Amino acid sequence: MPTPPASSTSPYPHLRPELLSVMALPDKERIQRIKPIAWINYPRAKAILAKLEDLLEAPKSPRPDNLLLVGDSNSGKSAIAFHFLEKHPEIPAPDKDAKHIGVYHRLRESYGQQFCPHCLAEEIYLKKQWRLALVTCCTKHGTILLDRCPECQSPVHFYRDDICPATCFNCKFDLRAATTVAATPEMLAAQSKWLSGIEEGVAIGEASGPDYFDVLRHLTALMLSKYAFCRDIGHHTAAAIGIPWDQPRRSINSGMESLGITDRIKLLQMANWLLDEWPKRFINFCQGHKIWSAALTKELPNAPAWYKGIVDKHLKKGSRKGTHGPPSKQARNWKPIQTIPRSRKTNRQALATTQSVVSSKYAAQSNLS
Repeated sequence: MPTPPASSTSPYPHLRPELLSVMALPDKERIQRIKPIAWINYPRAKAILAKLEDLLEAPKSPRPDNLLLVGDSNSGKSAIAFHFLEKHPEIPAPDKDAKHIGVYHRLRESYGQQFCPHCLAEEIYLKKQWRLALVTCCTKHGTILLDRCPECQSPVHFYRDDICPATCFNCKFDLRAATTVAATPEMLAAQSKWLSGIEEGVAIGEASGPDYFDVLRHLTALMLSKYAFCRDIGHHTAAAIGIPWDQPRRSINSGMESLGITDRIKLLQMANWLLDEWPKRFINFCQGHKIWSAALTKELPNAPAWYKGIVDKHLKKGSRKGTHGPPSKQARNWKPIQTIPRSRKTNRQALATTQSVVSSKYAAQSNLS
């Protein structure tokens, strides 16, 4: 039942009683109260929202239905879209950016779309996780994903083939028949751990999901850095694991999203090895190779507490006793130089002597030439 209007004795008889207290506020506060955008649930908006809910819950398909809102300016189109997004907030990916597609004039120049041939053979649709840079293998079939056509090496353009989305648009090769390579048990274990942390929010070690992925991505960025003292982390880690590693030129300042799947597998394998058995392996590795906090916290200003705490406690330069070895005999016998006070006249004489020596050296060189 609607609220009855205010009494006729009120200075604002057209307002509801709960709004009378607002009218007693200062002008500045009343202006601030009317500025926020208010949602009006009118019938047409309710119908559009219901249609969007149906599209959201529809089964997955290669070409899903879409909805285009057309109307005059200030008719509420943006308000409907924002209201729908508030009801269904985006789930942030742990990897800051998905794999780069590189669209240029309807062409795709980057190998950003990955796929599993066995999954496509079962059902032709693209999984969202295939766009994540940290996803390199299919845990269902135990194989490494592909990011290009095995016949012509072209990037995957599923939307450009009207006959069958699972064929290469360039050479018409059936991607479902592509040969796959089995993933190692270590790769599958790491992939399952990461996917469970993304989808279920399960804590990984001492870290929560997003914090863990922030550090994982940071370590890969250090290995791809343009700075030599950061790149050394990748070379030392690769040597410890026993895999060949040569930093791809294309990755400098662009991150692992721009890398092909072969380089990303190596990069993630090294970063995962560093974070495994946390923090014992990480501390011993960094101290053994003299990798200190200046490199480990570079470009990570808001480092998680569990990571920053270990770095500050154990990896400050000189924090490890005996890291630089015992002092030499010359260092042990070193004594501070005694400072002898001198007058201004003595200082001027010493300066004049130095200048005369330098002048005589230049004169001798000119005579020789």
